[in-house]
Amino acid sequence: MTKFSTCSSLVLLLLISFAARGETKDTCHALALSGGANRGSYEAGVIYGMSHILKSSDLSYDVVTGVSAGALNAGAISLFPIGQEKEMSEWLVNLWQHLTTD
Repeated sequence: MTKFSTCSSLVLLLLISFAARGETKDTCHALALSGGANRGSYEAGVIYGMSHILKSSDLSYDVVTGVSAGALNAGAISLFPIGQEKEMSEWLVNLWQHLTTD
C-alpha cells in the first residue's frame, strides 16, 4: 500500500467515524502550528495569552496539528480536554521555560 492510499484510508476512516456519531457542524476549527525552534516558545506564549483572555468556547479546536516545535505544542494541547485551556497553556509555558538542550 502506498503512502497516499494509507493516508486516504485513514482520512476516510476518520470521516466515517465522525459521520457515525451523528454530529453535524457548520464549521470546523483547526489550529496549525509552525516549526522552527524558538517559534515553539512563542506559540506557547500566544496560546497562554489567548487562553487567559478568550472564552473557553473560542479555543475549542476540532483539529490540532504542527510541524517540528509546533508538533510538540500540538501534542501537549491534545493531552488536555476541552475546558482546561488555562491549565494546558500554563503547563505548556512551563515546559518551554524549563526546556534545555540536553
